[in-house]
Amino acid sequence: MSALTENSYFRFLVLTIAYILYLCLGAGVFLAFEQSVESNYVAKLQGLSDAFVRENPCVNFSDLYAFMEEVLAVGSKGIRLEEDGSSYRVWDFASAVFYSVTLITTIGYGHMTPLSEGAKAFSIVYSLVGIPFTFLFLGMMVSLCNRPSQRLLECLIRKQRKKESKRSVSSPTEDKFSNLGIHILHLTIIAAIVFTFFFLIPAAIFDALENTWNYLESLYFVFISISTIGLGDYVPGSDPHNSVYEDHRSLYHLCVTGYLLVGVGSLLLLCETVVKIPQIMGGIFASLVPQSSPEETDVEMDDAGSEKTDITNVPNTYSTFNSVNSDHPN
Repeated sequence: MSALTENSYFRFLVLTIAYILYLCLGAGVFLAFEQSVESNYVAKLQGLSDAFVRENPCVNFSDLYAFMEEVLAVGSKGIRLEEDGSSYRVWDFASAVFYSVTLITTIGYGHMTPLSEGAKAFSIVYSLVGIPFTFLFLGMMVSLCNRPSQRLLECLIRKQRKKESKRSVSSPTEDKFSNLGIHILHLTIIAAIVFTFFFLIPAAIFDALENTWNYLESLYFVFISISTIGLGDYVPGSDPHNSVYEDHRSLYHLCVTGYLLVGVGSLLLLCETVVKIPQIMGGIFASLVPQSSPEETDVEMDDAGSEKTDITNVPNTYSTFNSVNSDHPN
């Protein structure tokens, strides 16, 4: 085993340990926040059930418990009764479109689930085709949105070159650090646009439309949705009564559907912009770290006699400074 391969395994081991520690850190923080709140909810529920049994001695507790379990099971599928005994239809065309989008974008709120066996089977087939189709659609969207982003980057690079032309000649390392600053500025601008128009403003809109949400809960919903985590604890349109959109719930669902698609695309654009940063850093560190001579480098061959490539080794050719010059000639 070559020294290069041993170094790769060591990096992976360190990364694995760091990842496990990160998971434990998250678990500890969530446990510290949630355990006491959960205990309060359990105590409140037990108090309510005990009070109901005391006030209604003719009711058997086991029957009450079975009734509560049935209500919770049906409610998890989006079906519930109102105080007057009425209920709105969970499945209409707009809500079905909304469900389809949450299915093939892998958001999956779980607020409404198929009730029939046929719909469950169709969900599998529909997702197998729809998820790659969604990736293709979002990829095309990001590609189109990336054009103005690249124009902005080119504009920043031209301004930087004008400034450098007025100064004395700098070293290649200084040029690369300067180019890193340009990309960080470009990333900051894109991030500010994405967070403003697809996080902060939509959160304010949901705060105004949803009666039971505050701004933090609305922002939480926006992030959980656009990041496709989709916990389902907050779902727009789930409480239409006495709301602004009460008479236009279908239109509201369609608008939210369009927002989710565009929002996921905007986050992918931001992620694509972030991905360029490690390539820049790799180019900088590759120029700063002394390179091994050919005699000092062990080359490992595969069974076909070809040279194996270590993906953890970032060559100078991946420096964004060089790639920008090649992609955007003067």
